[in-house]
Amino acid sequence: MLYQIARKTVEPLSALLDSIGIDDAYAFSKKLFAPQISIFVYHRVGPQLHDWLYRSVNEYIFEKQIQWLKSTHTIISLEELVDLIRENKQPGGNVAVITFDDGYKDNYLYAFPILKKYQVPATVFLTTGCIDQRKLLWGDALDYIVLTTAADTIEHDLLGTIPIKSRKEKSSALFEIKQNIMKKIPNMQKVRLLEDLERELGVEIPEHPGDGIMLSWEEVRKMREGGILFGAHTVTHPILSNATFKEAKFEIEQSKHRIEAELGEQITTFAYPNGKPADINADTIGLLKQNNFTCAVTTLPTKINHNSDLLGLGRITTTNNYSLFKFLASGLYSDGIHLIGFHEPGCNQISGDH
Repeated sequence: MLYQIARKTVEPLSALLDSIGIDDAYAFSKKLFAPQISIFVYHRVGPQLHDWLYRSVNEYIFEKQIQWLKSTHTIISLEELVDLIRENKQPGGNVAVITFDDGYKDNYLYAFPILKKYQVPATVFLTTGCIDQRKLLWGDALDYIVLTTAADTIEHDLLGTIPIKSRKEKSSALFEIKQNIMKKIPNMQKVRLLEDLERELGVEIPEHPGDGIMLSWEEVRKMREGGILFGAHTVTHPILSNATFKEAKFEIEQSKHRIEAELGEQITTFAYPNGKPADINADTIGLLKQNNFTCAVTTLPTKINHNSDLLGLGRITTTNNYSLFKFLASGLYSDGIHLIGFHEPGCNQISGDH
């Protein structure tokens, strides 16, 4: 929903508001009179290495965003936010938390030096199987197959016939396959579908393609030594509500244990893959509680306050558009949709407790 709105309405509006300083003024007024808590989610920071790779926030834009947040918010760690909510404390000013999903190598190459420069804490949620096996996330693998194939058409029993002759057709096909198929089928079926497409479209993903794309454990340890915290994001990034209980248990527990083995410390934070209400169920919540996770984050831009559910904390998805970022981060967007009575489907009480 936010993406479609932003493309047609919010982007030009945010550019106008930024040009006259409205979002700066609004953020400072929030800081003084109605402090807000915001968690921001990044995936990649740095140059866009390949057109099939998850979209990146340019490192120069990222630095500007961090500078702006430092001037309008107090940036704290996710663990500090957990303590704030547990102790039922109201923030004394705007509070921001920085997070990264998946574990891309550019988090180390480009984001980490900037975070160190400004002494900003952050949490990186790792998809551990991609690090161990040096492989691509399934979404990047699908993009690689479709965007590099010379075929004009996808022919598959599950997908039907999909034209992919032009770049526009390929982009449309990818959206359809990801949103309406891949995110709704069991993980093993998703793996088989990727194998089918790779074979039928005549594409061979290079051996160990994740070498230059995903973090290594050595880089994870160096980031930890530099103050970055880490959380679990499953082993293979499945939609957990599509998994069996046994599969979900493996994904949650093994990702946690793998990071703990590498870092020698307890991992207590978790990010739901995809992170929408339909992706999370009672089994998932139960497994998180059994494994002593203190908090879990979604990808919903729901407001956070001292009463928020720690296993359903909302996050603001970041963007390479600086004006749009400021519009979202200032509180103008969330306060605006609240004022008109519109809201995204939320999970403010996913687990039923704090």
